[in-house]
Amino acid sequence: MKHKLYFPDTLCENVLIFDGLTRSGRAMTAPLVSDLERVDYLQISNPVDQIPMLWWLGLMEFDSAAAFLRMTVDDCTYARMVGRHLNTRMSDQHSVYQSLNADKIIARGFGPEHHAAVDKFNSEGRISSFMAHHSLPMADLWFAAFPKLRILLTVRHPVDVCDSWNRRGWGERWGKDPLSFWPVPEINGEPVPWFAVDFAEDYKHANPMTRIVRSVIHLNELNDNTLARLDAAQRAQVYELCFEKIAVDPRPELEKVGTWLDTTLHPNVNEAFGKLRVPRVLKIENRRAKLDKIREALDADLFEKFIAHCRAYEQKHCIEPGV
Repeated sequence: MKHKLYFPDTLCENVLIFDGLTRSGRAMTAPLVSDLERVDYLQISNPVDQIPMLWWLGLMEFDSAAAFLRMTVDDCTYARMVGRHLNTRMSDQHSVYQSLNADKIIARGFGPEHHAAVDKFNSEGRISSFMAHHSLPMADLWFAAFPKLRILLTVRHPVDVCDSWNRRGWGERWGKDPLSFWPVPEINGEPVPWFAVDFAEDYKHANPMTRIVRSVIHLNELNDNTLARLDAAQRAQVYELCFEKIAVDPRPELEKVGTWLDTTLHPNVNEAFGKLRVPRVLKIENRRAKLDKIREALDADLFEKFIAHCRAYEQKHCIEPGV
């Protein structure tokens, strides 16, 4: 007999996820935002990232998945409250040492635990934050687990995303590279990423760049469709952050995010800007060179669709045309 999981109380209602496509620029935006006042420096947890995907694939029942997601997020949040399981690898962008509040986070290992630690964290109005990948389409599950959830969705020009996927091998790595650490569905004996199951046969027989372009278009469409169907209150809990804007002029963009989260910039924010190399110059000619390489690998119909997709992005976010 199967039993669904009991839905527990939560340790912390204020949860923020840094979402977006792989290679969308969250490695820059997430550290910047998690250095805002009261935002606890971001955590990376594979189970937190993967539970929604398993539900999406029908491998977990909704109520049990929501309960398990809440418990798993709470487990990670409590570990951070008491200074456990910190990422201390100096070269990692998400290392605790990259935080402007690193000394305070490390000091928690010598502070209170149990309910005293929870009460201290919540009384300070802290926001527990996590890196996520492709989670917005699973918003129903996330909002069920955390009704007050905030989702910061980083978006980036599709040409740059596709080029970066290609350089990182994401046209071939899903299910093949043991270092990817992602559960991958099996379709007729072959691995196909969850977001490509609707066009699995085409995916399996396509070249890597065609796989990438179709996947990026599909993921962006899933995000757009999700945003369109959220009710007004939930839509206000999602913030689209344009990579091109914050990379070029970070302070005003970060201030807008701070207003959305009802917080302010850290006094030492310029130090964070220096670590993350912002502001920076984004050269339009570099994007056009990437597009030329992408064009070589696509058939005419898909390339035409990709161009339309890129132009829609440029118009929506009011950035300089690059295609």
